[in-house]
Amino acid sequence: MYREQIKVLDCTIRDGGLINNHSFTDEFVREAYKALSKSGIDYMEFGYRSSKELCPVQDYGAWKYCDDEKIREIIDGIESKLKISIMVDAHRVREQSFAPADESPVDMIRVATYVKDIDKAIDLAKRTKDLGYDREQILVVRGRDANFRRNLAALKTELLRSPAVAGVSVGCTPMDNQGGGWLTCLGEDGSELKFTSWKAFVDYDFLDVFGVQLLRGRPLSPDFPTDQGGAVLVNEAAVSAAGWKDPLGREISLHELKKAKVVGVVKDYHFWSLHQKIEPMVLALDPGQAESISVKIKPGGIAAVMGLVRKAYEASKALHPFEFQYEFLDDRFDRLYRNDWKFGTIFALFAGLSVFIACLGMFGLAAFTAEQKAWEISIRKVLGATAGSIAVFLSRRFLRWVVMASLIAWPVAYLLMGTWVRGFHYRAPISPGLFVLAGAAAVAFALLAVSVQTAKAARTSPAERLRGE
Repeated sequence: MYREQIKVLDCTIRDGGLINNHSFTDEFVREAYKALSKSGIDYMEFGYRSSKELCPVQDYGAWKYCDDEKIREIIDGIESKLKISIMVDAHRVREQSFAPADESPVDMIRVATYVKDIDKAIDLAKRTKDLGYDREQILVVRGRDANFRRNLAALKTELLRSPAVAGVSVGCTPMDNQGGGWLTCLGEDGSELKFTSWKAFVDYDFLDVFGVQLLRGRPLSPDFPTDQGGAVLVNEAAVSAAGWKDPLGREISLHELKKAKVVGVVKDYHFWSLHQKIEPMVLALDPGQAESISVKIKPGGIAAVMGLVRKAYEASKALHPFEFQYEFLDDRFDRLYRNDWKFGTIFALFAGLSVFIACLGMFGLAAFTAEQKAWEISIRKVLGATAGSIAVFLSRRFLRWVVMASLIAWPVAYLLMGTWVRGFHYRAPISPGLFVLAGAAAVAFALLAVSVQTAKAARTSPAERLRGE
């Protein structure tokens, strides 16, 4: 019966694939996609994205891998607003299994992990999250030396002559900013607005080198001389904070930028880590503020470019030759999550140790309980009790304590997990199913411990036990 107040947000064929190793026919999946498209469901989860190296293709169907091309075959020709989801086990996937977001039909990737694989899950999330910019194969050279900084424009020209260089940008990277302050502008109703914004000084090639997407307007360009100090780009967060319907042509003031006109809007990108939300950002031109040069290197060209940069630094007659500093942008990005990786490793180590100690305790308690009840068990066996009834007898009180311990542990674990997860602005909700699964695992292990003692008691002669008593 149709009920308007009930809305299904997700429908999956992934769980069904656990029964038949994800061997659904294309016709079945296509018909399911059609039906869900017409029913108004928001997401359809096709299956897993697993590595074919770790999960051999001869053992599974196509929906164990959910290749982009396979998904495109299914949805081809079907008009639909239905979003596509896949699930990834952090320990069963490789990096090359993911295409850029704008090249993939997949709208959402859900990451699942075990405690021992938290570090893999963090790494997977880092690699698959759309940061809004490209960080691969980009060398960033920083020079605090005044002589080196004065020669950045000449160095850029020299580097662009190299066949190993794909692009060069002088100034901030997407992970840099040069401070923040109160941005002043006029709102839609003409009233003055003030809100906190960050700024970064870039050059004309910033968008191309780092792959930052321009959504509206035009980029900063040498074809417009007034762009130097008189024009800026803003991100979506700044437009939202100002409440503008049409941001182009608006005037803003921020520190040394006085009544600079907005000529373009860029897509939000993460200039902080994923722990923090994206805040308003203003991009402007000011070569005098540049302290670094970023070089996008073609594959195989790292050694050649490093040689060119070091030679140029030495030729600049730097006053402080030992201050030559460089890094790759992806290495800097990884450092943002070093503490999370350490936390995951330490947590997995101590969680594994805790589980091991708990298991020893369960086996010991089961053995102690069986020994305490040995005489009673022998009497029951003499009276015709079966191994099953003895198992129920031993496990009744034992399981009660396991369930009570789980009920105490669940809220504590929820609070601890919630505290950690709240450190990320972009996060998934904590599912109650995790706690139910952990409780079920504890009960299952308790039953295993009891069954071992039951088997031992079943092999013991009640006559010998009673004679000893």
